[in-house]
Amino acid sequence: MHFKSFNKVENLILLLMLFLTLSQTISCKPSNSVTVKVKVSYKDSNPDNQLDRVDVISGGDATELKTIPAGKTRGTRLWPSTVSQPQLFLSYNFKGKRRYWDGPKMPRGKGYKIEVVIGGDGKVIEHKITQ
Repeated sequence: MHFKSFNKVENLILLLMLFLTLSQTISCKPSNSVTVKVKVSYKDSNPDNQLDRVDVISGGDATELKTIPAGKTRGTRLWPSTVSQPQLFLSYNFKGKRRYWDGPKMPRGKGYKIEVVIGGDGKVIEHKITQ
């Protein structure tokens, strides 16, 4: 059957279905409602220092934050799979070296807010998790 043979209502329905399919595909937020909100702060008194290539991972979802200058905070939101562990993992470059931090394990299927503070020595000095 050719597209021209459909009437206007059928064409409209087809276009609506196509729009809904595409919007689900390119949506910023997956259908999963569990979110992990992440804030990473870099507490360093030297304004020339920065963290770069900051990768944030939780339960299969990952993103890279913009460079974090000394004294600044960056944030993001992740949508981990509801069947995976929403543990937070960080990796970042500090003075030319790659650093890693594994956050504590958290129960599945719940959303969290996680604040991580990285000190002037490049190590995580504080973290706070709330629901």
